[in-house]
Amino acid sequence: MKAYTNASQAPYAEYTLPVQKGLNVIQVRCLPTFPINTSYDLRAAISVDGDAASTVSIKTTAMSATWDETVAQGYFPAAVHYVSTEDKSVTVRVSFMDPGLTVSAVASIPPSIMSAPRIRASPSGFPSWIPD
Repeated sequence: MKAYTNASQAPYAEYTLPVQKGLNVIQVRCLPTFPINTSYDLRAAISVDGDAASTVSIKTTAMSATWDETVAQGYFPAAVHYVSTEDKSVTVRVSFMDPGLTVSAVASIPPSIMSAPRIRASPSGFPSWIPD
């Protein structure tokens, strides 16, 4: 098992997603889990259309509010922002920087959804539902 410091050397999977013109949140949904051992983090490097990868850690602690939320929703969202000049499809590369990371889905959240009255983008880039 190996942890990687450079996304270009790590194993990866690529996905094609539609995006809309404007700000999109590209969300990699990872299964809630823990690192293989204390020597590892739990990181994904996310690159959109060949841009530089952004590395996001989903490492958390059991019994924390974050852990409880991710277990309840069934995934931990690792997100990056992507601004598109047009409606198109993009290639999203997810590099597995640490062993144990498991991706369950990849989603593009377009500006039309983020600007709807019931959802907003939080400072972390994760969509947050606004209660009634």
